[in-house]
Amino acid sequence: MRIPSEQLHFPDPLHIDRISEAIAAVGGVDVCYGGMADILAARRVRLYAQGGVWQRAALRVALFGSPYATDASGEDVDCPVTLLRSHPDLAIVTDVETAQPAVPAMAA
Repeated sequence: MRIPSEQLHFPDPLHIDRISEAIAAVGGVDVCYGGMADILAARRVRLYAQGGVWQRAALRVALFGSPYATDASGEDVDCPVTLLRSHPDLAIVTDVETAQPAVPAMAA
């Protein structure tokens, strides 16, 4: 199933704030890919990490925070996925392959 074209919107790189205004005008959206302000303002955030080996490090940063964070929150603006950690309704969905240790030799 495809999203109906009248419900599919892309940000204009020359007017990036217009997408936030359009989202606010319709009272929010069900799915948002992109702008962190819009994602963080969502009622629910679902992060899908099912890419296997190439998403292992990103999954760990999402779960445990950035190793470069300057405080205990683990949040790091240079790694936007860490900003999701404080969202009140965050769920992370992954698969067995992606959930494996980033370095297989570290497995228990």
